[in-house]
Amino acid sequence: MTRFEIDLLMGAGLPPKIHPIKYVLSSIPLLVIMLVAILLLAQYYRDKVTMKAHKIQLQALERKITSHADDVAYRSAVNADVQRAQAYLKEATSGLKKQTQFTPIMVAVAEELPDNMVLSKFSVERNDIRKKVPDPNNRHRTTSKMLVGRTIRMVVCDVTSEESGSPIQDFMNALETSDGLGPLIDDIRMDRRREDRLSGHDVVSYKIDCDLKPEE
Repeated sequence: MTRFEIDLLMGAGLPPKIHPIKYVLSSIPLLVIMLVAILLLAQYYRDKVTMKAHKIQLQALERKITSHADDVAYRSAVNADVQRAQAYLKEATSGLKKQTQFTPIMVAVAEELPDNMVLSKFSVERNDIRKKVPDPNNRHRTTSKMLVGRTIRMVVCDVTSEESGSPIQDFMNALETSDGLGPLIDDIRMDRRREDRLSGHDVVSYKIDCDLKPEE
């Protein structure tokens, strides 16, 4: 009997059998890539939503800031004015500490003025002077320094009818030893004495000049 062999696979042979476990293991890298891609895509959309929400909040804040722009500008202007005022106050306070205070001087004059005398005029003149002082940069040299000098000029009237025995010198001596004016006096003198009229009455007036000690 003659046998015939028919090759239905045309010489290709039977394909090798693949075990299911090997198939699953070979698919893992692809699954990992797909999973990472999904996670990245999900993160992208989540970040996009978050950015959109932040953008909306930022726009709302910008609108709110714009609506309060005038208030912010006003507050800034007020703060600038306050800072300038504080600077001026500090400068003025510093200057006052260096300047002669005339309130205690006026009090001293009023307290020492005799009962029979009237202060008819009181003025202060400023006379700047230059004084030679050691040069701080060279002890062998001197330099000039500007000092503020002041002279108090006052006219005191004796309202009594007696021309002799006037206590004008006592008044000047009292000013020199007073607490309010004495430490500041550099020189005090009577510049003039004359017959005068005050409120329709005959009086004797005395013009007194009081030089104060120079100040820086």
